[in-house]
Formats: sequence, C-alpha cells, structure tokens
Amino acid sequence: MPAAPRDIRISLIDISLRSAARWGLIFSGCLAAVQTFGVALLWLALLATGTFSAWDTGFTAATGGVSHVAAVVNLPVTLLVALVIGAVETGVGAGAAVCIALVVRLASRPPRAAPPGLEGEGPRSRDGDRRPRGDHAESVAADSKR
Repeated sequence: MPAAPRDIRISLIDISLRSAARWGLIFSGCLAAVQTFGVALLWLALLATGTFSAWDTGFTAATGGVSHVAAVVNLPVTLLVALVIGAVETGVGAGAAVCIALVVRLASRPPRAAPPGLEGEGPRSRDGDRRPRGDHAESVAADSKR
C-alpha cells in the first residue's frame, strides 16, 4: 500500500538582511578599493606621459594667464576624491543589497492562510458579506444586479 503523500515546503531563497548587508558591504568595498587603485594608476600614467603639463600649457595659452592644473590635479587631492566616491559607493551598494534581499524575501514568502472558518470563501462584497468563490463573470453579474 503506497504511503500517503506529504506536503513539503521548499524554500528556494532564505537570506537574512544582515548577511546581505555584510556581503554587499564587502563587495562594494572591494570595488571601491579597485577603483581607487585604478585612479592612482591612471594619475601616475598621465603624469608620466606629460599630459598634465600639456593641459597646463594649453590652458595658459587659452586664458592668456597662469594656469593651475598641476596644483589642482595633484595626487593627494585626486586620491581623496576617489576615496570619498568609493565610500559613498560602498554605502549605496550595501543599502541596495539589503533592499534587494528584502524584496526577494517578501516575494518568496508563501501566501498567508485564510482565517479559520473562511476557507474557500471569496472576497467581501460591497455589503460586507462573503460570497463563494466562482467565476469572475458570475461575481460581476451579481454585483451589477445589486
């Protein structure tokens, strides 16, 4: 004799918000570190090729005065700006990970059971009493008769 079937609830996604925040923070922090390192390498490459001095000469010729490109675009200021942008990106990335985890948790939650005594009954009518579940056309026709 075969065994009676059992109800098995499979949860495809079960993620905690703390775990999502931690991984979002780690991932975004790593991306910010790579970005800061890339900005430093780009700044050093532009300095080595003489791009900043060419810009300085071009701005001086265009304005007819003294240009301060080399003073404004120095390595400490550039790295500070890159670090601030990276910190903001890290916070936004961790927040986005938490929001995504919250939406996924809410979307994967099973529907709530009906209160006792109301199983199999449909939504309330305009009068407030319950009507049985049935074809939508029947319920529209019943509403139009009232």
